[in-house]
Amino acid sequence: MLSFTFNCSSKKGRSVSFMFGRIGASAYDKRFGTELHFDPDLLLDAAFYARENGAKYLRRVPISKIESLLTSFITENYYCLTEGEIFHDFENSYEEYLSDRSKEAFYALLYKSSIFNEVVSLYTFPIQTVDVLSDYYSESFSIVKPDSLLNVKTTVDLSIFDIKPSLYPPSERPINRHYPFKSWLCVNAASIYEANKMKAAILSCLSLKYKDSIRRQFNQVDHMGGHCCFSDDKMSFQFGVAHTPSVSQSLKLNGADHECLNILSGLFLSRTDTDFRKLRALEYFYRSWFLEESERFPFLFMSLESMFGDGRNANQSVLNGVLSLFGDTLDLQRVRLMAELRGSIVHGGAPEIYDSRKYAKYYKKFSVCPSKDLDLLVAESIRVFVFFEKLCRQQDEHHEVIEQAVKSGRINAYNDKSIFSESKIK
Repeated sequence: MLSFTFNCSSKKGRSVSFMFGRIGASAYDKRFGTELHFDPDLLLDAAFYARENGAKYLRRVPISKIESLLTSFITENYYCLTEGEIFHDFENSYEEYLSDRSKEAFYALLYKSSIFNEVVSLYTFPIQTVDVLSDYYSESFSIVKPDSLLNVKTTVDLSIFDIKPSLYPPSERPINRHYPFKSWLCVNAASIYEANKMKAAILSCLSLKYKDSIRRQFNQVDHMGGHCCFSDDKMSFQFGVAHTPSVSQSLKLNGADHECLNILSGLFLSRTDTDFRKLRALEYFYRSWFLEESERFPFLFMSLESMFGDGRNANQSVLNGVLSLFGDTLDLQRVRLMAELRGSIVHGGAPEIYDSRKYAKYYKKFSVCPSKDLDLLVAESIRVFVFFEKLCRQQDEHHEVIEQAVKSGRINAYNDKSIFSESKIK
């Protein structure tokens, strides 16, 4: 790290000006100012080294963020580099300038830092579409009612923070505007990047509780996003984009769902390639949840490839994978045509599925949109392959009214021509 760091005299690379004091000094005790320069090429090399040899969470963090972690560590611990002299000029890097004793002290701090050690924080996301009827707790994540936040399993002592769990932001300070929400999704993670990936997999899992037609049935209600971060000595929060689309019906999380969530918790703790691919499939499915029909198709197919792709013959491996799950109940001709349509999109032949002749061919042959069929296929594949059919489906809130209307003849029965008719799905 010290090889890419230069004194202000060198004027080499990007510069940063900052205030400093003794190690651990508070902001108002940092009374001296200085400037450092960082060689961009050597900094990039150091970032890749940290990514490959540092804490595991860095492998899921952007390189630019790792560079910021490295430079921030240097500025925060700059007092180690002064050797008792606040103002000194030299042309060489700090690696060449410093004494062995100073370098040893600096690197001792480095190896104890979050760059080489995973420091787990608690990240909490306010969710507006999930009604928790039975709190769920595990070592990796929890989904709880607002008032149950202080009961989540975490290494952070939440009792030291003056928070109001029923509010978001969870503080009654007059400057805060509070937003309504129904539950807390809490994850233990080393970074917000890892926490967001876990959030995506968890919410993707919960979205599969919906009847497939309801999952894409959005209304015009604006949802608020954001998260809180709790570490050993501080709490922070920020606002952001919504964590789920604004679905017309809320999800109900009850005790019957805990078995499925235990499977998901096991995936987070697993180190096998198969389980890693299952989590990636859930992430792709989560991304597709927000997208329009014409845009979600490639993400849905990526979800299938995460589960079944072998990297050599993607289409055939996907065909073999879904065949192993559903056998004769599945029309493989549909899957082959979907794969051809996917090829048109990802290889530059069709920015939207409607631009491809294969879209019209599929619709004409099967009387259903290929994007809808692929959505059903991916959802059912995840239910079977990832969760072993343990997911509990949630009834449409209006199913009794609809059934009565169909029986009385006031509305026609739905003629299901999708890849999975309701009679085929257990």
